[in-house]
Amino acid sequence: MPVSTSSSGIVDGDYICGVGTVSKLITMYTLLTCAGDSHLANPITNYIPKLKALGKNLKVEEDSIDHASWEDMTLGEVASHMAGIVRDEFFDYLLSEHPLLPGASTPAYSNTAYQVKGYALSHILNQPTSSIINSLFSRLHMSNSHHFLPSSTSRGVFDLDAGDETPAGSYYSSSNDLSLLGRSILRSDLLNPVQTRRWMKPLAHTADPLSSIDAPWEITHVPRANGRNTDLYTKSGDIGAYSAYLILSPDHGVGFTVLVNSASTIGATAVARRLADALVSEVSPAVEEAGGRFVGDERPRLGVGDAGWRTEFFGGLVVAKGGVGEGEELSKRLFPTGLTSKRERKDGTRKFVTKMSFRMSQDVLPKEEEVSDFNPKCINWFVVGAMIYGGTVLDDFVFEMSEDGMAERIEYRPLGLKLMKQ
Repeated sequence: MPVSTSSSGIVDGDYICGVGTVSKLITMYTLLTCAGDSHLANPITNYIPKLKALGKNLKVEEDSIDHASWEDMTLGEVASHMAGIVRDEFFDYLLSEHPLLPGASTPAYSNTAYQVKGYALSHILNQPTSSIINSLFSRLHMSNSHHFLPSSTSRGVFDLDAGDETPAGSYYSSSNDLSLLGRSILRSDLLNPVQTRRWMKPLAHTADPLSSIDAPWEITHVPRANGRNTDLYTKSGDIGAYSAYLILSPDHGVGFTVLVNSASTIGATAVARRLADALVSEVSPAVEEAGGRFVGDERPRLGVGDAGWRTEFFGGLVVAKGGVGEGEELSKRLFPTGLTSKRERKDGTRKFVTKMSFRMSQDVLPKEEEVSDFNPKCINWFVVGAMIYGGTVLDDFVFEMSEDGMAERIEYRPLGLKLMKQ
């Protein structure tokens, strides 16, 4: 969704803008796709000899106020704003700067960290950073994305070259290209799905209970009416008169982008945030209703007596609810595990999901007045796989899906029982 007040050429999905610190996400994705995630636990000094030489001369144990502990700082901490180093500084001056915080303690946003990360990426792959980043753009067919200033100004406004800090905040792209990036991440096109899931997890929390961080995700926990949070994995960026957002919802497999070019930085940021807020408000309820593909008509049944099935905003498919005591409620729900089976479509175009795994949770929900810090209302994570009889786990269900993504039948695997959707 590009917006512009000072454009060159047509403003559409291919309109090129500076994406600011969304560049950090591109740099991180490039590292993961080209070198995997095994390097993240290694000290940053493994990749930047200058820091290693400096660290030998510092007395960090005696004076951690004045000296950063480079030997103890990992590449992963640098990537996730957990290194405790300054926000903005040229590398040569960085070595004499005092640390902001102890490493691995609490997040402190840093552009300098991604300048350091750019050097590390170049060292790992033994190539210039620009070549490595442009190779990712080529693999994803992001033809309107650039590491340096684009040579043509027919489809955008270009006015900034950040030099060695480019990996932190100075790539150029379009909303269509960022959509290609987001789809690639959600579908694990270039990463093993396990690596994607490992990457898209909160690493640390901020002072805001609805905000967490990862490398370099800015994770927003969006409260829902049913008491469940939806985690949005976002990366925002502001530079000059540009503002950008890439927002992904792994729970729903969807995302969107916002790119703004305005007359001022403040104006661009304000417009981008309002657009992002509006899109989240409008899109989220719609995609949550997609749970309807698992249920039937007005009185949805799957051939199980009087047990009704309905959806509650991806809080699981409600199998049954009923009272077990005054103020208490027994809840049985099916939750998607993310495990699937796939095969090619009949026309051979691409694969589709043929089966989806679900697990059932059975909870006795406490009375509202009894809910406390140590008596939470939701303990689903604690009861998955807990129902066992005769050596068989009893919460194992599989939905069989049609090519159009609708559930056709459900199998209760402990009994080998298949029930048709009615």
